[in-house]
Amino acid sequence: MIPMPARSPTPLRTVLIALALVLGTLLLFSRSAGYGFLKYDDQRYILDNPHVQTGFSAEGLRWAFTGHADIWNPLVRITQILDWNLFADAATGHHVHNILWHALSAALVFLLLRRLTGAFWTSALCAAVFAWHPLRVESVSWISERKDVVSVAFGLLTLLAYASYARRRASLAPAAWRFYALTLAAYAAALLSKPSMVALPGVLLLLDFWPLRRFAFARVTVSAAPVLPAPERTIPLLLEKLPFVLLAAAASLVAILTQTAAGDFVLDLPLGARLANAAVSIPRYLGTFFWPFDLSVAYPHPGTWPLRAVAAAAAFVLAVSALAWRTRRSMPWLAVGWLWFLGTLAPMIGILQVGFQSIADRYTYFPLLGWQIALLWTLREFAPRQVPRWALATAAALVLGALAARTWDQQSRWSSDTALFTHACAVTDNNATALAFLAYTDCSFARLKEARTHAQAARAIDPKNHTAVHTLALVDMAENRLDDAIAGFRTALALKPDDNDSACALANLLCARNSHDEAERLYRAIIRSRPRYASAYIGLSKLEYSRGNRETAATILADALAANPDDLQLLAQHATFLRNVGRAIEADALFEHALRRQPRSALLLQAHSAYLAATGRTEEALDPIGRAIVLEPAVAPLHADRGQLLERLGRDEEALAEYAIVLGRDSTAAGVAFHAAELEQKRGNSAKAAALYRQAIASQPNLAPALFALAQIAEKAGDIATADAGFARALAAAPDDGMLQRLYAETLARRRQFAAALPHYRRATELAPTDAGAHAGYGYMLFLNDRRDEALAAWEAALRIQPDFPGLRERVERLRSAQR
Repeated sequence: MIPMPARSPTPLRTVLIALALVLGTLLLFSRSAGYGFLKYDDQRYILDNPHVQTGFSAEGLRWAFTGHADIWNPLVRITQILDWNLFADAATGHHVHNILWHALSAALVFLLLRRLTGAFWTSALCAAVFAWHPLRVESVSWISERKDVVSVAFGLLTLLAYASYARRRASLAPAAWRFYALTLAAYAAALLSKPSMVALPGVLLLLDFWPLRRFAFARVTVSAAPVLPAPERTIPLLLEKLPFVLLAAAASLVAILTQTAAGDFVLDLPLGARLANAAVSIPRYLGTFFWPFDLSVAYPHPGTWPLRAVAAAAAFVLAVSALAWRTRRSMPWLAVGWLWFLGTLAPMIGILQVGFQSIADRYTYFPLLGWQIALLWTLREFAPRQVPRWALATAAALVLGALAARTWDQQSRWSSDTALFTHACAVTDNNATALAFLAYTDCSFARLKEARTHAQAARAIDPKNHTAVHTLALVDMAENRLDDAIAGFRTALALKPDDNDSACALANLLCARNSHDEAERLYRAIIRSRPRYASAYIGLSKLEYSRGNRETAATILADALAANPDDLQLLAQHATFLRNVGRAIEADALFEHALRRQPRSALLLQAHSAYLAATGRTEEALDPIGRAIVLEPAVAPLHADRGQLLERLGRDEEALAEYAIVLGRDSTAAGVAFHAAELEQKRGNSAKAAALYRQAIASQPNLAPALFALAQIAEKAGDIATADAGFARALAAAPDDGMLQRLYAETLARRRQFAAALPHYRRATELAPTDAGAHAGYGYMLFLNDRRDEALAAWEAALRIQPDFPGLRERVERLRSAQR
């Protein structure tokens, strides 16, 4: 039997091994420290979360404990607030924080198992496998998954405190109750970090069986058995766990309520299908433990599993369970480790289906520790005594080296959203979830061609995939296919009625189409359901402003900013609005206050620069964007923003240099390539401009302005056939772009093809009713087609929009005189 020593005979060696585990873990996961934030959850949890950015204010702490989110984890939220205070939007600090928690857990696993079992080197090996296994990468390298590393660290502290309590209780030490209170406090912290730790009271009971042997029935009678404390009665042992069970029940209720409110129970599967997936998941998880290759951020859920797969999985579980039962006295660690694995996995095994996945690597973070105990202590028991210790050490080193190499490589999958979801699509089949997220990532980086392809592939697998539908609508909107975009957002809302992003995008499009009443209803519905949704306030304020209700618009923004004082989007919009209505002192004070609080926030500096540019202070805007670049030199959008400011100031050479930096890092940045092409075209470098337009089109094939500009270059070169083909392709790519319709009409008018120009001018006036040039041009075409009354009406419309339109008022007077 394995004794439980009262005191370690080698405290220095224990400290050295614990330090080695910590340092080894820090070094192994240092690769992740160089990665940035992901759009996948990091964006909404941290970068776009004003509550995290409020700092340790009363409002921020209140949100940490009471704010709505998919998972209630106030302690993790507090660590995120701390990170933002220390590092702002510098992702390295956030990554290092995750790694430190994981390194702490590596040491805690070793200290716990050494204290419980006395098996020094087996405990060290178990801790190293736990810390360095590739399955840990998802929990450690993903900033948003901090809840795993924090909750398990507190869970291990709970078990350590419980071991100390049990020892003192067995020896009737008077201070035992203090360790019981410490155990309860550590467990509460674990639940406040992630509610999935609800199974920990069961682990305490398992430890009572082995290795603590507090139950009378856990005793064995063999000559080699160590001297153990007197057994305790079963009922008091169970009652001892009652406070832990009550805490677990409360956490379970909160978890179900919050995840239901957040819409996380997204797969509508019958109970039988969920039970089948739970059974199949167990051997699948063990398979990834032994063969940690082709790991994915999203394993698709098949809906139903073949009966033979379910039967085989169930047979496997029953067989291992039977073996554990039969050997419960001779090899108690097998039963304890197996039940630890099953019990702690149960909250995440899919009986209550959260998310789209069938399994998830992050769910193994704590459960597989139980399996490791079952496996390693069994190997220790049966290891031939004649095998030299150096041979065992070599074998252990080879295993750990292989795991570390695989873990180092696996971290590269988490270097960016694109790498993450591209890999997921490569190692899984028919993965609509991964394809949809890859499409959304492509769309976020303006890779519209790839976004459309991946979103359509996701919908082909799952027509009801909401992310794919939403992304297709975003692509249509970016390509100015407004009718298709409106229809797409309506479909997305039908699939997910509480989708505020689709609702807000739809409201914005409806405003552009002058459907103000429906847009207002959507904005107000969003604000009712999500009072901190900044974009809805901004849209509603712009709508009221367009109606002439300036005071109402100002009130909307002021109220929104009062509720969201650290929302940079609202801050910039409200400041811009105040300056536009002559309240410049108040506007500037808003940013001064924010910059005093967060002087090293690149995001805030970028927002300040945008505000200054929006209010006509382009030269001043260069300073904050320059300081942002000093803080985050690798962030390409900052260089793109500075390039646009320089372009406005006529500093074309410097602007092109900034655009070159962006394109050197991301050749698919279609918008930047387009701006650079426009500059080159303005400077008369038609060949360079054409090459840059083609570069933009290669990344974004339906970038209509680039297609149109290429056609203009071809026409200027006398290649009319190529020009006409280019114009046709541009208009097909963006049939609802009023500006392109007007530009093409002007092209036809210059060719004196007046009849052909007429419908394009008319379409331009329909799509852009406030474009005075479109109405004026339409009037000219009507006049030249001898439709003078209609021409007069079109010119009068142009003058109502722009009373000083050059030469138009005189022409109207002459036409009226001629008619009289």
